[in-house]
Amino acid sequence: MSDDAASLLPVDLRTLRTVLVGVADERGNLVDANRGLLDLLGRGSLPERGVSVAPFFRQPPWKEVIKLARAARMEGEAARFTGRVHIGDPAGSAKTYEVILQESHGIWSFIGEPPAEDAETGADLMARLIEDLAEAHRELSRSSRWPGHGGSART
Repeated sequence: MSDDAASLLPVDLRTLRTVLVGVADERGNLVDANRGLLDLLGRGSLPERGVSVAPFFRQPPWKEVIKLARAARMEGEAARFTGRVHIGDPAGSAKTYEVILQESHGIWSFIGEPPAEDAETGADLMARLIEDLAEAHRELSRSSRWPGHGGSART
């Protein structure tokens, strides 16, 4: 990895884990990536140039996303794709991400984040779990007895 590639992503994007940020050539060979994409690739650090991110674009595949970006290109503008892509381990599970992919001088930059409704669903689930835990704690408190206090119920 050359030193010039290290400057392709702003420092603040490198540390994000829930957002995928990457830079790749047209074939999907990785040039730069943030922590979230590296985690997905199962790597602790940026791999050597030439490692392909393309197999991780499950549906639509990397080549199809590139074709869609070029087909949607407006005259005088860069090729760009915005939409949902299933990204994940080629041999394992995949997650849906809202992806923006854009070409500039033969290099494709992309950012992907879980859909907003997934975050809202996760927050709702967490709130329900917290409520259930609080209710279980209250129930346990009502049924518990303090030892050495004559068996009276806790309040």
